[in-house]
Amino acid sequence: MMFKKIYGIIFFISSSSIFGQVLNNNTLFYKEKAHEYFHFQTENYFGSTQLPMDFTNTLIKGGHITTEMKDNASNRLNKLNRIGGEYIGQFSYYRLPDLCGKFGYYISGITQRSAGAQYTDDLFTTVFYGNHSFINDTINLTQTGMHNRLYNSIQFGLIREQFKFGISYISIQNEMNGLIQNGGIYTSPNATQLNAYSDGQLISSNGSNKYFQQSGWGFAFNFEFTNKINVLDSNSNARIVAGLNGVGLQFLGANSSTYLIDTNYFFQGIEIQSISDFSQSVLPSNLADSLSPEQVNKARIGALPFELYIHKTGGKLHSKIHSLYGIRYRSQSNYSTLIYLGAEYHINNNWTAGSILSYGGYSKLQLGTHLRVQKEKFIIGINTNNLIGWFSKNGNGIGINLSACYILK
Repeated sequence: MMFKKIYGIIFFISSSSIFGQVLNNNTLFYKEKAHEYFHFQTENYFGSTQLPMDFTNTLIKGGHITTEMKDNASNRLNKLNRIGGEYIGQFSYYRLPDLCGKFGYYISGITQRSAGAQYTDDLFTTVFYGNHSFINDTINLTQTGMHNRLYNSIQFGLIREQFKFGISYISIQNEMNGLIQNGGIYTSPNATQLNAYSDGQLISSNGSNKYFQQSGWGFAFNFEFTNKINVLDSNSNARIVAGLNGVGLQFLGANSSTYLIDTNYFFQGIEIQSISDFSQSVLPSNLADSLSPEQVNKARIGALPFELYIHKTGGKLHSKIHSLYGIRYRSQSNYSTLIYLGAEYHINNNWTAGSILSYGGYSKLQLGTHLRVQKEKFIIGINTNNLIGWFSKNGNGIGINLSACYILK
């Protein structure tokens, strides 16, 4: 049941608006010669390394999970599996340095939701098939974890030539992050005894997931560097954009909880007479006590989750086709390193279309597509990171992202 609730939380967050995984259609990278502009972005993505969309939809919305659906999902299992989604909504104002000024600046307001989980193949098999296949064996729970967070932030930064540096104040509405570093459940040969052990922790700010009820705060530094690939080539605007966001600390309030899970218990069953005695707990007191994690309520200081990205954009000015590739990593987010590669075709001076292959993040191999239009002072881009998820029940992700710039001068 808890496993299904985790899936439900993740799917609910992802259906509202989720941060896109690749940077291939961010209009910030395509406003040539602009010096002052507004930028708006909202990005949505949900994915899984293992669960097809029909399984996930049935799990969340209700219905019968057939044996065929379970077998299909089981055939995709890895030792460690991921599911999750992320969201960002952002509005920014940029003023770049002019010929007389040394520095430009930018101001951004950002809201971000993120939720995810990672789980072993043993845990999935036990939840949906039972523990029959683990007789005289151990159900591995090591590296099972989850996170759920909601941040709102204000960012101010300076821009000089190819370098951008910013400082963020972060209002933390909710922060939950947990991991079992080492754990498992052994079932005896005759299935009459269980030996469970676990070592891990869960941190919770006890937030409400509401936008204006702060349960902590943080500050962070953000860096971005843009480097032209061939400085001597005046006929090319190809460049590498590298950034590091969210390097800082979080300060969770006094009502935050840290649950320390350090348990090793040998369970042989429940006495028959205890079941008929309603004045006592069915579970032995030593079992109930051992299964309850140690809870510590106090203010907490820790590292914020950070994001690292490297992205190539642009190309020969008169070329119809430009290559795109990049890498993205997020810490404390049940998120594997994402790599992507693709190209875009410049149909004319206003319209551009492209496609991206990516691997990693919350999913495995994905095929995305994007479209971008530039008309007078507007640049608008729309893309999806997983096209298959929109049309096939066997797709492992779905999302849609929008980016727009309005050029003031």
